[in-house]
Parts: sequence; C-alpha cells; structure tokens
Amino acid sequence: MTERQDYRRFPGNWYLPGPDVIKVLLLADMAEKSHVLDIGCGPLRIGRLLIPFLLPGHYYGLDPEKDLVEEALARELIADYGEQFVRYKEPAFAYDAHFNLSRFGDAQFNVAFANQVFCHCGNKQLGECLESLAPVLAPGGRFLLNIHMAEEDQEVNKSPESGGDNYRFASHRHTFYSPSSFMSLVEKHGYTATNVGSNWWKLLLTEEDK
Repeated sequence: MTERQDYRRFPGNWYLPGPDVIKVLLLADMAEKSHVLDIGCGPLRIGRLLIPFLLPGHYYGLDPEKDLVEEALARELIADYGEQFVRYKEPAFAYDAHFNLSRFGDAQFNVAFANQVFCHCGNKQLGECLESLAPVLAPGGRFLLNIHMAEEDQEVNKSPESGGDNYRFASHRHTFYSPSSFMSLVEKHGYTATNVGSNWWKLLLTEEDK
C-alpha cells in the first residue's frame, strides 16, 4: 500500500484529471487509431485510460521518472488487465528530462498532449519541447497543453528542490505565462495556438513549417 500511495502522490490529485483530459483529447479528434504521445506520462493517470482505448502500438509515454512509470504500469495496467493484455497493447515509453523523442524512432504523432507539465515548466522547457515535437507531428497533428496565465511571467518555487533546468525539477514550482510571451514562444517555433477551453491550448504547426 505504501508504494501505491507513493506513485499516486507525486502529481497531486491522482484521479481527478483523467476524464477531463480524455474529453479534451476526444474534442481534438483523437480516435482509437490515433498515434498519441503523452508528455509527462508519470504515473499513467491518463495513460491507464488511453492504453486500453487506443489500438496496439499507438500509445507513447515520455517522462523523466522511469521508476514512477514502471510502478504505475505494474499496479494499474498489469494488475487490472494482466501482463498479456499490456504486451498486446504495446505501449512505448522513453525516459528523458529534456523532451528527447529519438527513442520512438520514426513514429509520427496525430495527437500529443502535456497535462500539467507546463503549469510547472517555464519558457526554456516549453521551447525544448516544441522544438523536439515539430519534426514528429504527423500532418494535421496537434499538441494540446494546459498552462497558467497571468499578466506577467512568473515562477513560484514550492521547495528547495525546484532548482534545475529540466522538467524533473520543475514539479516543485508553479509557472505562469503572460499571453504575449506564450504566443511569442509558440510562434517562434512555428506553431499557431488556439484556446480550446479553460486553460487548455491547441497548437498546430503552420503550413510552411510542415
């Protein structure tokens, strides 16, 4: 029981976001045949819903915390569905704190999303992510992310562990983007951004960049 509490405690309220995030993805035309990249997949609070839904080999998860992902995979997916089912579904994972997607080879993603990642990460990390993602978004692919907005850019440290320039450490701080800095960063990397409700944004690559 202690291990279960540990991996669920890391992102805060573990159950709450799942159905709401799935709704956002479905409204962005995610289907079972979509190739979906879960950035910051962590303890699979969204992945545990997506892996059974998507076709085999269509779920990809990226996170810096390998132990966290493996614990969740064992206790959520394998415990509920069995090891044979999980092998059949062929989820793929990569572990990197700088959004390196090379582990996924020549995969192209119809939908990529980052739930809560950039509520903690700042401009540097978001820029890294956008740069890494651009070559692997399929034509018409979209990137959905939620962020905190404020009049000015701001980072609020929650603990001494919030130092560091990768998103492993960023979980210990809150980040706020000003509308102008967010849009400037998005456009710099060749995307357009549309608010799709609440604090969720849909990013598309501009035609000239694809």
